[in-house]
Order: sequence, then structure tokens, then C-alpha cells
Amino acid sequence: MPDTEVVAIVGSCATERNRYAKTIAAHLQSPCIDSRSLSRSSDPVRDACEQAMWLPQSPVVVDFPSYINPTDIIGTLTDPVSRTALHSLVAVVDAADFVHDLHRDDYLPTYAAHIDEYTAAALVAAYQVEFATDIVIVNWQPLDTAALSQLLALVNALAPTVEVRLHDATQIALPTSAGLNRGQDRCGWVALLNDEHTPHFTDQSVTAFRYQQVRPLHPQRLQQVLDARIEQGEFGQVLRSAGFCTFATRSDFTAAWEHVGQMIAFAPVATTVLHDDAAPVAIGQDIAFFGTGLDTQALQQALDQAALTDAELAAGLELWRTFEDPFPVWPRVHDDAEER
Repeated sequence: MPDTEVVAIVGSCATERNRYAKTIAAHLQSPCIDSRSLSRSSDPVRDACEQAMWLPQSPVVVDFPSYINPTDIIGTLTDPVSRTALHSLVAVVDAADFVHDLHRDDYLPTYAAHIDEYTAAALVAAYQVEFATDIVIVNWQPLDTAALSQLLALVNALAPTVEVRLHDATQIALPTSAGLNRGQDRCGWVALLNDEHTPHFTDQSVTAFRYQQVRPLHPQRLQQVLDARIEQGEFGQVLRSAGFCTFATRSDFTAAWEHVGQMIAFAPVATTVLHDDAAPVAIGQDIAFFGTGLDTQALQQALDQAALTDAELAAGLELWRTFEDPFPVWPRVHDDAEER
């Protein structure tokens, strides 16, 4: 039995996303699974797979609910067990609401079987763009030239390998076939950290900035920079930042830095020291920043001030562990090496 191809449609605006999904289904002469039916499911992505397999035509267009994380779509629909193939993942971006979506401070339920979790709405909005194979902009007509240029550059900065297209009744942006797989990785922040960030659209008001610093961060000073300076717009509008960091108080871990709008989170991703006599795997910061009107020099200076001073660095771990650390406690990272 051949795999059923799925065109996945994601986006924060349900009305525009649903309208686009129906338009694309009509042009492809394909069936369309509506988000309203999936919203009643305990596992919408798995349910979409099962429905798609029973439909006679392929590809099947699926209008996924707003709260669905695109990484779940990619993981499930590219799993060989699912008997589906992910033809494309299209992010529908409402021009009037995109920046607002990145500033949302609410959390969305993660609907999956037997799991009670919540994900920041702003992070889902960012992921929908970053993991897309196609990005279509709707409701762009009211924007003036400068605002449209800024929006295109911002979206393309977050997803530099993806073609960003305008969509309306006269120019329909059909999805492309990208052959997605479980290792799909198109995020702009990853490209920036790899020195491979070359978006097609650019605008002088939109900045992609890579921050590097080998010294661990003082958590309390970092919180002050985040809350009193970055969030207040001192360096311009920081909309997205992501990468890796090290806190002096937790210097045996490398942490993921995950920030969108008003939401920031840190989570351990690896131990930096595998055993007592081993050299650290990584210590320091490597973070991608995206925003508008950014003063990158001032931002770098502020972040550098949150890193350890010469005296603090020389004092070593005993002093570092006494620093005030206002961030939530992490669960212990389980090192697979300990099992062997």
C-alpha cells in the first residue's frame, strides 16, 4: 500500500488558514480534512493520519488546529508506521497579526493522548514559520511598501531557506513538494549559528545577529538584562532568539535558550563535563537574535555585562555556586553514558 501524501496547513489565524486550505484543496482536486473535526480529537495529528489513509485521492490537504506544534506533524507524518508522507508543510501568515502572535503571553494546550502539557502560543507561531516548507502571506494588501518589506524580511529571516509568497484571489500560492523527513531543520536560528543565513528578502530595519561569549552567565545579571532592558525595548524590538547558553551556577550543563516575544525558557540539553577528568564539551553562549531596529552593539555589551568578570571567572566553581539564580530549577539531565 503506497504512502498517502499530506499537505499540512498551519497558522495562528483559523479563518485565514481554513480558507487557504479549502482553496488549495480545490486547485489540487484533493480532499480536505477540516480543523474543526480534528479539534475534538485527543490526538489530532494521529487522527489526521488515519483519516488521510482512507481517502481515495492523494495528496490530502489537512487544516491543522492553531495549537498544533509543527514538529509533532513532521514527526508523526514522516514516521514509516503512519503510512503517510508529508508532501509539504505550509504556514499561513496573516500580515496584520504576525508580530502580535510573536508577542502573545498565553499558553495553548498540547492535545496528545494521555499527555497534559501546555506550549507558549508565541513559540508555536514561531515554529510554524521556522519548520515550514512554504510560507504564504495573506491580508497583505493594506500594508504600505515599507511595512510589507519589513514583514517579508522578518518572516524570511526566521526561515531563510523557504520561499515566502504573497497570496490572494488573483495569485494563489500553491504548495511545493519538499520531501520532508523526520530530521527536517529549516530554522533561521540554526542557519545563523552555522553561518549559513542567506534569506532572499532583506530589509534594513530587520536584523539577524549572532551573539557569542565563552564565559558563563551570571543568572541574576542575565535576568536584569532580559527584564529591565531587552523586554523594555532598550535595544530595539527583539522578537526571537534561540541557541545555547551556560549559567555559572549550573556550569555542568549546556542549556537551550528559547525565546519569543515575552516568553523565554531555558532547559538543559547536555552535560558539559562527561566525567571528572574530561574537558568541557561546551561552555559559553551561542545565540541567534532576530528583531527590528536592533542596536546590536549595545545588545552585545549588555549581554557581555551579564557574563562573568575576570575576578569571578578566576574564583572558580565554589564562588559560582553561591550566585543568586532566579530561574526555575531544571530536572536532572539523564546521561545515556551512565547506563552503559
